[in-house]
Amino acid sequence: MALATTWRRMGSVFESGRSRLKAILWRLILSQIGSTLLLAALAVWFKGAEVAQAVALGGVAVFVPAALSALRMGVVRAVTPQAALRTQVSAQALKWLGTVAIFGGIFLGCPELPALWVFVGFGAVQLAYWVALLLER
Repeated sequence: MALATTWRRMGSVFESGRSRLKAILWRLILSQIGSTLLLAALAVWFKGAEVAQAVALGGVAVFVPAALSALRMGVVRAVTPQAALRTQVSAQALKWLGTVAIFGGIFLGCPELPALWVFVGFGAVQLAYWVALLLER
């Protein structure tokens, strides 16, 4: 009887940790979206619309794959460590492939955009993610 109670408690701790992790993950993605919008607004102000579009698309190349990865991790409920690892690996693969596909779409669909500013937007939004993650501790 005590073992069953302990098992249920461990499950509820895991679930509360899981929901906390989800909340942190979605806050990080929202911070990426906010950073993208802020950077695009600053770019319009200082550099013009073309640079702002490039910066915004660089930010999109960060937060869209991150959101897809978060959805993938949230959909699958892993019951074993192996299943959890498989879910994590597949979510990261989805994130990488999504990033590559978005960059391909940007550079093939809008070849006139300044590539440097696409990468500046990408790097700045990635940096915002890591800063937000460190502040979460």
